[in-house]
Amino acid sequence: MPRYRFNLMSARAHVPDRDGTVLANASAAREEALFVASELVKPGQGRQQRKWNGWSIQVTDDQGGEVTRMPIGEWAAEVSRASASADKVAAPVGSGAITDLISETQRLKAEATRNMERCLQLRRAVTAEIDLARKTAKLSSELLTNSRRLSTIEAAA
Repeated sequence: MPRYRFNLMSARAHVPDRDGTVLANASAAREEALFVASELVKPGQGRQQRKWNGWSIQVTDDQGGEVTRMPIGEWAAEVSRASASADKVAAPVGSGAITDLISETQRLKAEATRNMERCLQLRRAVTAEIDLARKTAKLSSELLTNSRRLSTIEAAA
């Protein structure tokens, strides 16, 4: 599977993603960019939104080609406006897509949280199994050493 990099960029700075993330395809990379942007800027936090004005998430593929570029500050402002519109009885024209985007982002965030929790559970289980395997190997080694000693003592007698 391809590796995508999520670089943070502004007119004055470039923060490269040196590790990248392995994802199924460019569509999954775009979804991940939305998730990253939502984590960087929480809706309703105007100070955070202003802080990210002028910044973008640039998603590149394995060859360095740009897959997408998401202006974080502009996206945050749209999310904020859509959140405010969702509270009104009559939403402005065109806000449905953004509201759908917010809903999908929230769903994906919840799914990612569940996946991370499951990953941590599996990590703990694997760690426990590795510890048990190490203890078993140590006991096996001790048993083998004792068995050899006993064989030596019996052979001498």
